[in-house]
Amino acid sequence: MAGKLLLVDGSNQAFRAYHAIRGDMRSPDGFPTRALFGFANMLRKMLVDHVPDYVIVVFDKGLSFRNDLYPDYKGQRPDMPDDLREQWPEFIPFCEDWGISAIAQEGFEADDIIGTLAVRHASADLKVSIVSSDKDFAQLVTDDIHLLDVANDLEFGPAEVEAKWG
Repeated sequence: MAGKLLLVDGSNQAFRAYHAIRGDMRSPDGFPTRALFGFANMLRKMLVDHVPDYVIVVFDKGLSFRNDLYPDYKGQRPDMPDDLREQWPEFIPFCEDWGISAIAQEGFEADDIIGTLAVRHASADLKVSIVSSDKDFAQLVTDDIHLLDVANDLEFGPAEVEAKWG
């Protein structure tokens, strides 16, 4: 039986978790916890529902090389909310405390790293699921690479990608 690798778009999932929970959640010392709490719930559900052999969570860190090529890259996006920005440095240590590998590489987006790892490691012996709601990953879907939307319990293989996006 083939092994299972989950490549989690941590940045994508952290933003989703932050926006999925309403209200201001804080620890007793006042530190914001809304995104971390939602992310923990997503991670727990993903581990229980999908029982992976390997998990790597990947986060964005700083600007990507695309900003050097095109200074207005993603310039239309709003700034990260302050309370989410305050939590951002805690995601990688949080994952590591759970025994899950987590990485971020200056100059590259999480998408770049995830795409590289997926294509490099997917095989008949290791099935890869990319955990993200980013539709751009659909171009990588093969029999050995699937797209997994854990928030909506959806999995996209080649047939599902073709049915949804052509």
